[in-house]
Amino acid sequence: MKKTCFMLPVLVAVVALLSATKVGAACDPNLPLGWCFESAKFRVEIVDPSGTPIPANGTFPVIDANGNSVFTYKISRTQAGKSISHIDILIPVCTPNGLTPTNPLCNGSPCSATLYPAGLGESSTGFGLGLTSEQAYKWYCSSTGNLSFTLAGSVYASPNAMLLKVGSSVSDFAYGKILAPSCTLIPAAAYPPVVPQATLKEEQIGDIKVCIESTDPSGCPTTMYSCWDGSQYTDFPCDCQSPNIKMVWDKKLLKDIGIPQGKLKQVLTDNDPRCPGSFLVTGTATCVKKCYPSGYCYQGPPNCVE
Repeated sequence: MKKTCFMLPVLVAVVALLSATKVGAACDPNLPLGWCFESAKFRVEIVDPSGTPIPANGTFPVIDANGNSVFTYKISRTQAGKSISHIDILIPVCTPNGLTPTNPLCNGSPCSATLYPAGLGESSTGFGLGLTSEQAYKWYCSSTGNLSFTLAGSVYASPNAMLLKVGSSVSDFAYGKILAPSCTLIPAAAYPPVVPQATLKEEQIGDIKVCIESTDPSGCPTTMYSCWDGSQYTDFPCDCQSPNIKMVWDKKLLKDIGIPQGKLKQVLTDNDPRCPGSFLVTGTATCVKKCYPSGYCYQGPPNCVE
């Protein structure tokens, strides 16, 4: 039987009460991460090809009669609002055999779709830009209902990012984590459930010394910062003791970061096995954006000029 894998548990905000303007029920808070998310007046949930929600003890994706994996999602409105333009999802780059979606469907009918090369990002939103281990897949589907694609053979699933482009402003976009294709099974017990103390990682990117602190069980950053003494960066370690100043980098969603035209100088990949990321080096002076598959990016140092 097809098994579903989890990357790692994280804290999930759940809407407990619905306002009178809502037109559908909220995600069940008892479902595991990746089964359902709500964002910007929309709800996304994993379903079987008939549109039936997958229970917490169920399996996803569904294996069809030909032995192939069918990833199906149900898009619903929770409140009235602007129309959907299209839907994006991240699909990892797998070796030696890649994952190439086929048979894109919108409400049971064939629809157009595009798979963008890793790191390029989806053309209109930049979703996936710089994530060299992830491909952005775009359904040209502008309605609520079920959408799906098929992958050859039996494919694992784990939570990854999905974006619904709604309206023309990023503030209207819906965004969250949902079960998506995964290269391989990652056991839930691969890492300890808690990290008792902060870990500190020090990296050099050009002339920028980056301090990456993590207290998250996934090994992903909870804080990124630089040490600055007014004229130059301090030597490692990143203790930022007086008279130095700890300059905390901004944390933003991937969909909200911007790169001025002509300013992208270099893309670097961090192959950390627990939390891989990509560095985007920009600016007339060195500026860095480090992005992760979770959909978050850190921008810094705070005084850089693009």
